[in-house]
Amino acid sequence: MTSDLQKLINRSIQNAKQSYQYLAEGRNRIVFIKDEQWIVKVPKNEMGILNNQQEADRYKKFGKTKDIIAYAECRIEHDTNDIPLLIMEKISETIPDKDMPEWASYVDGNQVGLNSKGEMVAFDYADD
Repeated sequence: MTSDLQKLINRSIQNAKQSYQYLAEGRNRIVFIKDEQWIVKVPKNEMGILNNQQEADRYKKFGKTKDIIAYAECRIEHDTNDIPLLIMEKISETIPDKDMPEWASYVDGNQVGLNSKGEMVAFDYADD
């Protein structure tokens, strides 16, 4: 990765820290609360950018079809540094393992929860 891209990513992270409430952090992204309905996944590196695009593409292609996996609604929005941030519906609660649907086993870490409509959806489904 070019150092210029990492500088832009670092600026995006700093902007998000000033604008949103911190929620969680993974290997490639930091998650912030945007508002009562949405969270923001900010990439920490080039893989985080790819992860954001993977989730946006997967939701666009499959959405909440529930054929195999029900995906949380999301979209890409570029910030002022032209870094792709993933805006995803906020999950109100996670699901205990004993109550997981069969399709949850295909989601990394069984990261499945309920959205504001009470629908069970996967909220982290990038390929990393």
